[in-house]
Amino acid sequence: MVNLVLGLNRMVLAEGLCLATKAGMDPHRTLDLLKKSAAYSKAMDMKGLKMIEQDFSPPEGKLAFHLKDVRLMLDLAAGSTSAHPQQPARPGPHLGGGQGPGRMGQRGDHGLLQRPRGL
Repeated sequence: MVNLVLGLNRMVLAEGLCLATKAGMDPHRTLDLLKKSAAYSKAMDMKGLKMIEQDFSPPEGKLAFHLKDVRLMLDLAAGSTSAHPQQPARPGPHLGGGQGPGRMGQRGDHGLLQRPRGL
């Protein structure tokens, strides 16, 4: 469950930073504001500046591992009476293995959100 929450924290941070940038807001100031708000998570300290500065070297993990964890959690939720995790039931091909973004580490979190939004 920890990996689910960590992955979601990183994804919503990337989403928020992309939205702020697209709206013309300074991403550094946005990150500072988010850190002081109820939305705070440790992901902001660990990944926020790296996302803003697009500093993705060296890779610290692979999205393919997160996809594996999501699939395991969905399988677990499918066998229980609880609500399913708030992750896509069928993650898109961008999270797959091979040489695609699924192997990019946290760059994929922010980069995958930037491309469709024209950032």
